Amino acid sequence: MEPASFDRLTPAELQVLRLVARNRTSKAIAQELGRSPHTVDNQIKSALAKTGAADRYSLAIAVAAHEGRDQRLHEARATFGHFPAVDAAPSSTPAEPARRSAGAVLLMIGGGALLVMLLLIASAAMLPAAQTLIDAVGIERG
Repeated sequence: MEPASFDRLTPAELQVLRLVARNRTSKAIAQELGRSPHTVDNQIKSALAKTGAADRYSLAIAVAAHEGRDQRLHEARATFGHFPAVDAAPSSTPAEPARRSAGAVLLMIGGGALLVMLLLIASAAMLPAAQTLIDAVGIERG
């Protein structure tokens, strides 16, 4: 998603996406905004088509991050002036690093689980050797 694609979204679509970013369902959004769930779903589908986003949640998060970035830049410009380096569009969408981070977390969890399994297998393999050593030394269990 290009940040410029957010400019093509209607105010109604942005309003719905802000509520999606707060983890609201279509039904809850419809009740809150006084629209039908069908209308809310159509606005989400339209926003997805305009931006090429994969799903409603990644689009909602990207819009929220984009709007937050714009607000922070507006406040910085009001205080300090123009920042050409900061005004450049980001090279990737805000949703992409989150997916990479989630993937990295899953990889770490999987790696940790594999390590635990290997340690359990190794300790189980060593039990007979440990028992033989205990018997040879003559240590009695208490």
